[in-house]
Amino acid sequence: MAKFASPPLKDELLEEQLFERKKKDLSALKKESGELLKPDFGRTASELLQDVQYKGIVARAIGRGFEEREYISQKDLEKLMMLSELDPGFGKQIEVKLIPIMKKGRRWEDKESTRLRKEYVKKSQQLLDILSKFQFGGFTKSEEIYLSGDKIFDKTSAYLDFASAVALVDKGVRKRRATKASGSAYFREVYLNGKRGAVFGLFDGFDERGLEYLPSSMSLAIFKESVQHLGSEDALLGILEGFMRNADAKISENVRGFCGASATCGMVFGKKLYYANVGNSRIYGVKANGAVEKLVGDEVASGLGNREQFHSELKYPYFYLGGFTQRMKGKKSFRVIHNEFKLKPPYIGALDVSPYAYIFVANSGVWKSTITMGNVVSLDDGKLSEVFAKARNPLNAMERMDMQVKNFMKEAENKSMVDDIAMLYFTI
Repeated sequence: MAKFASPPLKDELLEEQLFERKKKDLSALKKESGELLKPDFGRTASELLQDVQYKGIVARAIGRGFEEREYISQKDLEKLMMLSELDPGFGKQIEVKLIPIMKKGRRWEDKESTRLRKEYVKKSQQLLDILSKFQFGGFTKSEEIYLSGDKIFDKTSAYLDFASAVALVDKGVRKRRATKASGSAYFREVYLNGKRGAVFGLFDGFDERGLEYLPSSMSLAIFKESVQHLGSEDALLGILEGFMRNADAKISENVRGFCGASATCGMVFGKKLYYANVGNSRIYGVKANGAVEKLVGDEVASGLGNREQFHSELKYPYFYLGGFTQRMKGKKSFRVIHNEFKLKPPYIGALDVSPYAYIFVANSGVWKSTITMGNVVSLDDGKLSEVFAKARNPLNAMERMDMQVKNFMKEAENKSMVDDIAMLYFTI
């Protein structure tokens, strides 16, 4: 059978087809080169995390135990990347953390253990080199502590090794087992425009029906939502005030009767503390030697006066958030409807915290007990200093504090001194 030849293409048509093909080829090449110039971190992370040695390096670098390397995620790798950018000497710190690694079943000084250490150190340098090709910016979040009172019947605590942050919420000794905790706590490590910082909140609820956990849990949920995205540091106080107004209105609308919550929250970036405080919780600065100084919180009005009057005034917080904003002093009280809620200094502001190594946030159940543990009422924070000076680490400090406060509550003759416990302690 004869084959029919295709009609010859005209020169103009042939030239047009060649030109269109060339355009497509150039477009594809441009797209591919663009992807090469902007590496995909997710794909790189997936490849790195298939290597158990890289996982081990990340685990040690961010403060986890070596046996936890199987649980390393892309978020952990991102944290390592951010830390390496923030601290030029971070690579050397990783090498020091890798030194204890030993070959399984061998002694530290054995040849195989030495070889393994060198291998890990070399791979850590490779890992940091790979991560240096990526950049981060804007607002990035890390782990969080989220202790909500509506989930706590007895005692709950949380601890972050990397951030040296620990929170504890516990029931007061006089409360029935069936009731839930009045306190709620929140902590999250964040990075804002490349600067490491922290977001924290402590909420202590009250309710005439015994439902103290409702306003504190609502405050916690609203606060978490309010700090999902942070802009510049100049906007932080505005975010805190917006949260206070929002929480005040929502608690008023959803919880009836004599109710509300103390709310103490803020952010720390570098050595600057941005805070908002409504109620009778306090923020303390803790120095490296354990010395404690109160940074935020109202003074007790009676000073060293009549003990009964002193306990009576401690029973009522100075300023409330929720159902209505209420100020109480002894038997005198007045209400401010929530839509007129305004937050002014000293209830909101910014402080230099450069003299301190830690921040300690305590509800009234903690600080009321610590200042009255002696036979004579003392308004200094000597008992707090004593606990922090003797503690080996943040978790140990919180456990000591909880034990001492609970023991004091059991022995306290004045029932107004018995309250739920909520506290937060973290490195800055």
